[in-house]
Amino acid sequence: MMDTFASSGTAAAAGPRFQNQLPSDVTFTPDRGFTIECPVWGQPTPQITWLTSKERLGSSAAGSGIWNPVESSSTSAPSTATSTATTNNLITLSPNGSLTLHTFRPEQFRPDVHAATYRCLAANFIGRILSTPVRVRAVILPPFEVTVENPRVRRGSTAVFRCSVPDSVRDYVTVTSWIQDNRYDIFLTSSQDGRHVMLANGDLHVLSARQGDENHLYHCRVLVQPNGQTMTSSTAGRIILSQETMTKMAPVIVESVNRIRVWRGQDAVLPCVFHGYPPPKVKWYKSQTIQYGNLLLPLVASAATQEHRGGVLGLGRHRLVGGTLLIASVVAEDQGRYICSVNNSMGLVESRTELVFRDKLQVRIVESSNVVVVAAAAASAAQHIQVVDAETSVTITCHFSGSPRPVVSWLKDGQRYLVGNSGRVSSSSGDDGYTDMVQLSISSVQREDEGIYQCLASNDEGDWAQASAQLAIGAFPPHLKETFSRQVLHPGSSVSLKCLASGTPLPHFTWTLDAFPLSPVSERYFLAQQQQTGHDDH
Repeated sequence: MMDTFASSGTAAAAGPRFQNQLPSDVTFTPDRGFTIECPVWGQPTPQITWLTSKERLGSSAAGSGIWNPVESSSTSAPSTATSTATTNNLITLSPNGSLTLHTFRPEQFRPDVHAATYRCLAANFIGRILSTPVRVRAVILPPFEVTVENPRVRRGSTAVFRCSVPDSVRDYVTVTSWIQDNRYDIFLTSSQDGRHVMLANGDLHVLSARQGDENHLYHCRVLVQPNGQTMTSSTAGRIILSQETMTKMAPVIVESVNRIRVWRGQDAVLPCVFHGYPPPKVKWYKSQTIQYGNLLLPLVASAATQEHRGGVLGLGRHRLVGGTLLIASVVAEDQGRYICSVNNSMGLVESRTELVFRDKLQVRIVESSNVVVVAAAAASAAQHIQVVDAETSVTITCHFSGSPRPVVSWLKDGQRYLVGNSGRVSSSSGDDGYTDMVQLSISSVQREDEGIYQCLASNDEGDWAQASAQLAIGAFPPHLKETFSRQVLHPGSSVSLKCLASGTPLPHFTWTLDAFPLSPVSERYFLAQQQQTGHDDH
């Protein structure tokens, strides 16, 4: 059916396609509001519907769950009235397809609006396409203070300063710098003397604490999201040196973490802060449990590549700040379990930290070699239409990458595609040596197979990605939809016989009488052909 992918005009019809990915998370404050765009293209212009869900989505929730249409108040600005009707003025759906969450007063907060998940559904007569989820959180920040506590340490140990904020705002506060004595700024990538190091998690480590350090004051400066406010701690921290003692003590690890999640290219901070006497020594190992059983690979370098300055030991991309391990520009090979081993003559203690490597999910669909690819009217949408003849086979290949490894599923026209139900559709997975891939194979393609196919990937960390392809039928064998039955007539009577068929290209009819073709020019026979465009009926 040529009508399914081409119009009679100059521009080819095309199903909806996303020009950009939607954001996975949106946070905003009540006094600002936020607008979410649905960046979709299609010919004709798709109609956009927004859906919402209060459920928490896992990696297996592709297309599943309860999704309800978003109810828009109007295209006008929200009312300032104090009646309960103002709850109807929290959302506006614009004619251009965007969804606007309006400013609101704290007492108007509604979880089904301000702590919900949204998706946009775009549709035209070709098919439908469903966006990845957008998690929305309206953040009502209460008044709060930033404070710095006084770390108590032994002489020669590492003092750790930390910005303290209430748990209710912790997720929205980022430490940007530290200030020593209201004069010197200490940033993430700077250190005045090698003894003051700000880590990526915002902590300030003062290495090898010594006499005189207790005279310095330290404030922290933070950035509050999403309102962009900058704050300086209301109190200053000061190092407190513990009473000197020569009592021997086995090492104790006072600060470590069980698991950290680090994106590709970011720096990883694996804290290991300890004390003991005599002064303990620290070593870091990486456990290659998957590839090499329980073998521990020590994170050390040759003497020629080591750089020691003020308690900071450089090991290529690995640095020791006191006992804390820093890994610069994390790559996939850095994922694994790390062991901090601290010992002195009185004993040994260890802590274990698992580094989870995160990489952006990426999905792309590759056209099959046995189909015709037709470019759509708008090059900016990069829309391709895969045209395949009916009753042949087609394979749609989806390449994906990212970490943690995602779960991949298929949608057709915005609905979960159940593979294997018809016996004609199957799915397989593998890799091409560079990326992982899944393949959707359809044998004996039928008219109902036309539409928009999406490859949807998601993982346990809440990351999502999608890619789409439009499948259209090219040539379709003629099919008789209506024929005539046997008739008994009197001599001299007239008769009209009707034959109705569909197919692409347009079917051509030949009439025969007792296996001999009827002449189109005859005094007794009149042959007519009627075409009903749009249904391929003739």
